[in-house]
Amino acid sequence: MPARPAHASALFSEDCTQALQSLRGALTAAVGSLGLDPTRPQELARRLGLHRNLAWKVAKIINGTDVLATVPHVPGRSGLEIVARAVGRAGAREQDLARLRSAMEDFDRVVRLHAGDRGTLDVVARGFASGASRREATLQARRLAFRGNSAIWGVQARVILCTNILAPSAEDPRRVDIVQVCGSVDFRGLRSDVVWPLFRRAAWGEGLPAHPLDGEPLLPGPSATDVPLLPDFCSPDLPPLEVVHSETETTYWLPARRVGRTGELTCIYGSLIRAAGPQHAVGQDTRCELDSNLITPAELMHYDLMAHESMTWAHSPRLDVYSLLEQRASREPGRKGLMRLLIDEPVHELGLGLQTMATAHLPRYRELLESAFEAVGWNAEEFRGFRVMLRYPPVPSVVSVSMELLPESE
Repeated sequence: MPARPAHASALFSEDCTQALQSLRGALTAAVGSLGLDPTRPQELARRLGLHRNLAWKVAKIINGTDVLATVPHVPGRSGLEIVARAVGRAGAREQDLARLRSAMEDFDRVVRLHAGDRGTLDVVARGFASGASRREATLQARRLAFRGNSAIWGVQARVILCTNILAPSAEDPRRVDIVQVCGSVDFRGLRSDVVWPLFRRAAWGEGLPAHPLDGEPLLPGPSATDVPLLPDFCSPDLPPLEVVHSETETTYWLPARRVGRTGELTCIYGSLIRAAGPQHAVGQDTRCELDSNLITPAELMHYDLMAHESMTWAHSPRLDVYSLLEQRASREPGRKGLMRLLIDEPVHELGLGLQTMATAHLPRYRELLESAFEAVGWNAEEFRGFRVMLRYPPVPSVVSVSMELLPESE
């Protein structure tokens, strides 16, 4: 796989930044020469006779601190022409008008050279914005993608839930037992012919399968050997799921059903995986990575980690999201980072116990956690919680929460 051409990125960044700075400077000079306050878009709209949305965009360009983040606010060529004519009618100096039109031409050149059209330029510029500007831009893109993917795949969910609870293994305290409570909340089909893989469970470890594919169901029952459901937290009319086993994973398929809200359902499942991995680094394996595949378009992914208080190495988790479009690349040593998506969501610490674990998105969530802890006999007050709320997660992707393991034991 070829390395990324850093010079091409630098060329775009430099060209676009220079063009935007020129446009900003020209607008600032023209507006300033008329005695107008660029921090007050209402005044710009009234004094220049501009539509309030166009005046707001002009103010964003002039006052924005992250110049590349202003790209989506730059009006099209016709909008800039309206602004140029408005400041001309208001009495702007000829040299200011000439400077503004020159900056407009330079910005058009950047669009043609690096993107071909404004829509593409907006997408490219998102990758160069920083901080809150980039997070807001990528959120808007993911919101649009959610609507498109829902229409394409014919399904959507309100919430995708993934909770991992880590404790020293009862079999070997040097290893980790993991309780997983996951599922889809308010899942609905948008087409009557869609059969959907509601969830998949993969084998653990490099020597597949190193552990039972499904672990142990938290609640044994009539169907425990096939589907580790938590019935009290599933829709009462949940249809039987078709279970398909392969060497490396088990897939649970939801049959086609009524479309829209009348066919809406919630499916929650839970498992215990004993001695899933070591607490100490082993060779080049220095990190614990808890991955969750995302294939269903959803409004929100609710991801919680609860780690036993004694496992201090697990108390500094970080979130990464990786593309699943090319799965082979993510499995090659040193290549996973190349598939990382531009999503920088913080991991919030919630403290000990279940007092702070409630959420408005899942009204019975604390009850669900109490049930999970009771099933394995662990004391929830000894576990520290961490949470990520990822709105409109991209699909297909892998959400990975990782922590540095303890130094390799001798």
